Amino acid sequence: MNDFDSRWQSALDAARRTPSRDDTPPFGFTSRVITLHRSSSATPSTFLLWWKLTWRAIGVAAVALVVAAALNFSTSNGSALEPAIVDSMDDVLYLP
Repeated sequence: MNDFDSRWQSALDAARRTPSRDDTPPFGFTSRVITLHRSSSATPSTFLLWWKLTWRAIGVAAVALVVAAALNFSTSNGSALEPAIVDSMDDVLYLP
């Protein structure tokens, strides 16, 4: 146990004697990082491509839904609670 304590103290002393480092990045580091990022993102990954296409498809589907609802409401006779499909299916499936 005494051997550990002496090695621990010598390691602490060595750490205290070590001069502090300068953590500032070198000149031009940020511009190099940005350039590297832009050059690597020139070819988007397949995931990002599908992500963008999915959101565009959701937008197109939402617009189509709103247009279909507006057309259905404009052609109805004012009551949206009378579905024409149910009446037509009753006529087709009605068995005397």
